[in-house]
Amino acid sequence: MQDQYISAKEVAEFLYCERAWWYRLQGKVDENAPLMRAGAKKHDAIAAQVTQMEQRRTLSHSLLWLGAVLFVIVCILFVLASR
Repeated sequence: MQDQYISAKEVAEFLYCERAWWYRLQGKVDENAPLMRAGAKKHDAIAAQVTQMEQRRTLSHSLLWLGAVLFVIVCILFVLASR
């Protein structure tokens, strides 16, 4: 009866790496350990790249807003100086 249910852990494993999930179901985790370690390293490298891209995006948005605010301030000062 328990085989009819899918645990949250199994869903997470599948979403993280379908191939690792499939190997585990086939009982091939031990014989594929070197490949699994290499895959984990790839996942970590991709995660690091994504984190770096998110940080750069946040920085670029912050700089864009700062530029917009400075532009508005300069425009206000220009209007006030021309009176």
